[in-house]
Amino acid sequence: MFGAAPSRPRSARFVVACADIEIAEAIERAGGRAMMTDPSHPVGTDRIYEAVSKLDPERRHDVIVNVQGDLRRSSPPSCAPR
Repeated sequence: MFGAAPSRPRSARFVVACADIEIAEAIERAGGRAMMTDPSHPVGTDRIYEAVSKLDPERRHDVIVNVQGDLRRSSPPSCAPR
């Protein structure tokens, strides 16, 4: 899904929240931004909450998109605003 990032709106920030250093390193090698989160989170929603709380403590963003890494079959147009 990181490959779909170039199709995002210019104003959007794309950050990969992950608990695995190998994933973070791969994202950063590819030119992306990764944020390490607590590996004990039971679900991805908890991981996103932690990342958003750190990235946007003033709550300025009104839209957060949680794209699961195991949805490899999703195409960028399915994630684009209409």
